Amino acid sequence: GPQPWLVTSPLMHGNGQWNSLTPLLTGRGVVLCTGHRFDPVAVAQLVTEERPQVLVLVGDGMSVPFVDAVEAARGRFDLTSIAVIASGGAVLSPSVKRRLLALMPGSLVVDGFGASETGTSGTLVGDGGDGSPRFSVRSDTAVLDDDLRPVPPGRGVVGRLARRGRIPLGYWNDPEKTARTFPVDAEGTRWAIPGDLAVHEADGSIRLLGRGSTCINTGGEKVHPEEVEAALKGHPRVRDAFVVGVPDERFGERVVAVIAVRGDEAPDVDDVRAFLRPVLAGYKAPRQVVVVPSLQYTPQGKPDLRWAKDAVAAPAVVAS
Repeated sequence: GPQPWLVTSPLMHGNGQWNSLTPLLTGRGVVLCTGHRFDPVAVAQLVTEERPQVLVLVGDGMSVPFVDAVEAARGRFDLTSIAVIASGGAVLSPSVKRRLLALMPGSLVVDGFGASETGTSGTLVGDGGDGSPRFSVRSDTAVLDDDLRPVPPGRGVVGRLARRGRIPLGYWNDPEKTARTFPVDAEGTRWAIPGDLAVHEADGSIRLLGRGSTCINTGGEKVHPEEVEAALKGHPRVRDAFVVGVPDERFGERVVAVIAVRGDEAPDVDDVRAFLRPVLAGYKAPRQVVVVPSLQYTPQGKPDLRWAKDAVAAPAVVAS
């Protein structure tokens, strides 16, 4: 019969719900991970036993420990049934995609982006290169300025990702938030605008920059953490990385990297800045590096940014 999908994300999260309903409604079936926390070894064992066609992982938070566990197991698990590795809800960096594809050669990595308020807005197939991910989008998705007008493509203008059409009616008992997230433009079109910043490229693709709420303002320059994190993870000694803004007397905020390392030797801030110099503007490179044994993610697979800021404020306490 049809091969099932293996879903690793919690069912309280949109990723878990959509990726369970899709195979169920198309007669494929779904295998659920029911543990209270993500266990990469248990997931690899389920792939071996259940032979799913699609493996659902949420961003680097699940993919990095999964790749580490399978690589360390040296052939103990059989992943040959996997045809598609599906991610969504958190950033999946190019370097991690390449490691996944090395473990499951011939498979496709399909990176979806969207929000609970919009559903899936677009997809990226493949490793996405080395820069910010560029997604192909549906016809009902646009990048709008503050006046709800589409930004001009190909000029590098930053706008807010929006979707029209079949979108929610609003938030339960919260008319103010509903009005902010689901505004109506001058022509009467109703949009869902959950807060992601993006650029409309000349080729029609959307370059995703991340949530405006996580954007770092350093000396008046805007830094999007996801772009810096994706570049950082290409460093051979960086296993995983979060980038946060912390208060700074001179710049307002300074860019700080919280990293987990591969091997015994941790790169210092000069090493990190030198590595990033060819691919990022200087103001985007971290001015401080905090090394921790491992990074902490929320149950939904998203970076735990409050934990990361605590790690910067008191690294010895968090690292212990």
